[in-house]
Amino acid sequence: MCQNPKWGDGEFEATVHVVDDPGFAGVSTEDLPAAVGADTCPYPVFVADRTTMQADHHALLAVTTATPELVGDDTWYEEMVQYGGQFRTVPGGVSEIHANLYVSNMDFQEFAGLALDDPEGVHRSF
Repeated sequence: MCQNPKWGDGEFEATVHVVDDPGFAGVSTEDLPAAVGADTCPYPVFVADRTTMQADHHALLAVTTATPELVGDDTWYEEMVQYGGQFRTVPGGVSEIHANLYVSNMDFQEFAGLALDDPEGVHRSF
């Protein structure tokens, strides 16, 4: 289901693709881009996995669905996945990540780097 919820006093729209399907259980992060249709799905995908449900911080796993073919620039792609192409973020960080990626204020790897700076490896929001 695709939704366009308004946020920031209703002046901004976030394109959200909610997946609530047990068929995705056990899909690896490597297989996730193909499973969600990376050519039509904005990245990153935020996954509520077992760690999300069990950890006190309930941090979602942010996974890039970008591929070298989709990006079209091998150097930029390598920079994007330099931290493994995934990181964890508290749920409150999802909107700021989406907004900053959308306006090209920050890149995926910058958020991944911020998460690595945290003792638990979680982006805690600004």
